[in-house]
Amino acid sequence: MYRNFKKTILYVAEAVSLSSKAGDLSHVINFVKVLSQKNFSVNLIIRGKDSCEELNIRNLSLFTLPDWNFFHSLFTYLIAFTVTGIKALINRPFFIYQRDSGINVGLIIAKILRVPVVLEVDGDILQEIRSFKELMKCSLKFAYSNADVIIIPSPGQLSIFKKIGVLPKKVAVVPNGVDPNRFRPLNKDYRRKILHFKNDSFYFGFVGNLELWQGLELAIYAFYELLRETKKFDLRLVIVGEGSLRKKLEKMTHNLSLENNIIFVGGIPHKKVPFLINAFDVCIAPFTSWRNRRIGVSPLKLFEYLSCGKPVIASSVPGTEIIKELDAGILVEPDNIEALKEAYKEAIKKLPYWEKRAHILHKEIATNHSWDSRVDTILRIIQQIIHRKHKFSD
Repeated sequence: MYRNFKKTILYVAEAVSLSSKAGDLSHVINFVKVLSQKNFSVNLIIRGKDSCEELNIRNLSLFTLPDWNFFHSLFTYLIAFTVTGIKALINRPFFIYQRDSGINVGLIIAKILRVPVVLEVDGDILQEIRSFKELMKCSLKFAYSNADVIIIPSPGQLSIFKKIGVLPKKVAVVPNGVDPNRFRPLNKDYRRKILHFKNDSFYFGFVGNLELWQGLELAIYAFYELLRETKKFDLRLVIVGEGSLRKKLEKMTHNLSLENNIIFVGGIPHKKVPFLINAFDVCIAPFTSWRNRRIGVSPLKLFEYLSCGKPVIASSVPGTEIIKELDAGILVEPDNIEALKEAYKEAIKKLPYWEKRAHILHKEIATNHSWDSRVDTILRIIQQIIHRKHKFSD
């Protein structure tokens, strides 16, 4: 399939840290693993001093950068620029794969050396930063205009390019994926025993960054209303992850006297996430309409929940349609506490039906939404566009 590829890829992820417990590191690791399985040789540039057991992968050459704050560290970007240039000169890759960081040193090197470059854009950087916006806007406009291929996870992200005056003629939508061998249905009672969860309690669970667009404040208020209405105190809400809202969410939990019902686990290594998901009854993804209705979502958590065979309560925003398509949960109007509370109640009643379908759900996700299938799609796109650009084909 890739017989015309020189199987060397330079993967530049200079804004991703090995110490991250967020989805960015998981995305990089899964992408590299699949490339290795397809016999590609990958040179990965990433930041962080931590060793990463999951990156002990054949065909992978790893170079780590200082793990400083990238938006305030010009020196680190200069190191990344130098290392990327040397790597590209010594072992000229067939293409450079750059994960969008705003500065995108891999793209700059690719243009200098006339090496094809693929830019992966996952989110709206301009919306997430607070300073240097005009400078970042110029940098992004250069990057988006000069990439040979742009990969985005959701169609709504096309609005990002229009916002800075770039017409995306070479953009491909490829949603995120999941490793179905790791995220699979496991015995719930056994996982609860290990985690010291109560077998006779009902557990809702969330995994992800604790940020505004995740809708966790609404999820807690809706859970509070559920407890008031049902008077069932054997209900639990488990929140896994770190983020800027953690202290605020913990304070809210205290003010509502929900300390016995809401559990904050904190961030955990990605390889342990499947064990927690399998201890839940129902998973939640209560995205806000802010940000998510405009650019849509393709969250790793959604595919990981579903691959473990778990039903999901999620906000109805672009990217969550798969829940309805697979009859795998409940979609609710975003930012609607009453609707979310009713979804909690319905999910408790409907759990036995979903549990019977867990392995069917896992099989569907494994077949159509694995990282292997996602990487195949990206490689086909790269092959078509780069071969057309250089006027040769299969």
